[in-house]
Amino acid sequence: MEDVSLLLSPPSPAPADAGVRRDCGPISWGPICQGPISWGPVIRAACWPALVSYLAAALLLAGLTAAAGADGSVEWLARVGAMGWLVAHHVPVTIDGAPLGALPLLPAAGVAALIARGAARVARRLRIDQPADAARVAGAFAAAHGVLGAVMALSALPVTVTADPGQAALACGLLAGVSAGIGLARPCELLPAALRRAPAWVRPGLDAGLWGLAVLLAAGLTMVLLALTI
Repeated sequence: MEDVSLLLSPPSPAPADAGVRRDCGPISWGPICQGPISWGPVIRAACWPALVSYLAAALLLAGLTAAAGADGSVEWLARVGAMGWLVAHHVPVTIDGAPLGALPLLPAAGVAALIARGAARVARRLRIDQPADAARVAGAFAAAHGVLGAVMALSALPVTVTADPGQAALACGLLAGVSAGIGLARPCELLPAALRRAPAWVRPGLDAGLWGLAVLLAAGLTMVLLALTI
């Protein structure tokens, strides 16, 4: 009779968090790992640094062209902004048949900082904390910037400026992927995960390299101080 009463009794309610997965698996279109997570916020976070850097390049070059008395139409400024965006991503461009000699490092560092910050922010927002998820998010950033780079190289540059779409996609995607990986390193603990998988000799070699870098920096600073004081 006791077994029959157990069968007829209503089931006990499930715990409040029973529907929430605690093991963070690969990112999917549905909810996982303590709440909903989707590719939509990741794609928006990947496109946001591209938009900000494009607007910054367009405004900067607009000021330069206005000071030089060049054409200031909206279409011209949009195309010049695309050229500046590609140059900031270290894409080789050709102006009037001559390659641009030096690609600036400061704009590339600014773009990389924007991408790293956006990746870290979306990781904290969506609670992405697994190395496998970090690889997918960094790949999304790289794909978004690579596609934008190829599109700009194909159709958004001024008539006198040319760029190879393949090189544009590769350079923009590489910069975005590496920068996003740097931004995801802390939230997803990429360095501890890499050290756990690395051979035993990697950690001593890394420590020795860091000590050597510190010695070189200290020696360089000493030489600069001596040159300024003597």
